[in-house]
Amino acid sequence: MKNLRNWLVLVFVVFIWGSNWPIMKTSLTFVGPLSFAVQRATVSFLALLPFVFIARKGLPRDRSTITNLLILALANIVAVVPQYIALLYETSGISAVLNYTQPLFVFCLSVLFLGGKPSRVRLVGSLTGFLGVAVLSLGEVRSFGEIAWYAIALLITGAFFWAVTIVYYKKKLTHVNPTSINALQQAMSVIVVTPIALRIEGPSLPLSLSYALMLLYLAVFGSAIAQNLWLWLLKEEDVTVVASSSFLIPLIAVVLGWLILGERLTIVPIVGMILILSGIYLVHRP
Repeated sequence: MKNLRNWLVLVFVVFIWGSNWPIMKTSLTFVGPLSFAVQRATVSFLALLPFVFIARKGLPRDRSTITNLLILALANIVAVVPQYIALLYETSGISAVLNYTQPLFVFCLSVLFLGGKPSRVRLVGSLTGFLGVAVLSLGEVRSFGEIAWYAIALLITGAFFWAVTIVYYKKKLTHVNPTSINALQQAMSVIVVTPIALRIEGPSLPLSLSYALMLLYLAVFGSAIAQNLWLWLLKEEDVTVVASSSFLIPLIAVVLGWLILGERLTIVPIVGMILILSGIYLVHRP
């Protein structure tokens, strides 16, 4: 990271997104995954809208940028919605662990499309971090027995498309205001997913204060604020460094799943956590 400010922003984003997983898991006991996706995106869009107007930096009107923005928004939908569906069948810990195979995909895609030439130390760091994620996953499987392989496929698909959005944004759209991009992504999620949700799940809006508070936290902090800061970090920093730092998120999700949901924490995930921290240290070495 270039400076302390960027480090603090990263730590904030990592904590918010790490805490998202057990809260999302709990939220999905109230509503179906597609309806949840629509409701979270709607609240996020409404939270972002005033800041889009205050910034007075609307979306560019040239056809190329608009096309790139639409592609990014659609890839974001394919990255996010599978997470919610998979959470119906897996613990919050293993879902976070598998979703954060994303940095490895970023590493490969950045070499292919961004002309990146990562050092050997960063390569070892990325692989060490991924090994830590794999060990965390092993710990979760051993704790909970059989896993739903279709959920794994959904989570890895989501991870791949998240990596696509990271590299695509870095290559094509860093000149666009992050708040405007985020708002467009949320709006596109509402437009695309709403008819599918109504068709499959029907109208659904739980009248629960607990659900409302969880949705508000996830939408405002997880989607509006943290996603904006994430886009800003991707613009400021090397994508492989930022992406590899997100290995911390499943670590936080596993610990919070243990604290909040009573999911077991054994020696195996602790070893995984040590490997993740070692990998992040290597990635951030000068």
